[in-house]
Amino acid sequence: MIRILIADDEPSIRLVLRDALEGAGHEVVEAADGNAARLLLSAQPIDVALLDLRMPGPSGLELLDELQSRGADAPPVVIMTAQNTFENAVEAMKRGAADFLLKPFDREQLLYVVGKALAASRKAADNPPVG
Repeated sequence: MIRILIADDEPSIRLVLRDALEGAGHEVVEAADGNAARLLLSAQPIDVALLDLRMPGPSGLELLDELQSRGADAPPVVIMTAQNTFENAVEAMKRGAADFLLKPFDREQLLYVVGKALAASRKAADNPPVG
């Protein structure tokens, strides 16, 4: 079963995400802030991390940077935000995010982005870098 971390300080966002992802057959773990997310990321295997751009404690981008330092062991990260700026999306992608979700998003968009992140992660695992 795929385990997905949802890290967002808005309980209503976590609820909507959890319902959609569990409805699609995924296991969900939740964090209400960056510190709780950091603990979950280090304590158990996570297949995809959905991280809010701005939340108490480390931001989604700070956690993304920490995960990128793990190299191939890092789960794909999707950055979520209500701030609709092109700069946020570009910055997240430059830092290695698998994708970017703008709030509010619909169930189909969420499941598509998660599926795409999982597929990219599997492809990378199946084709390790040569050298």
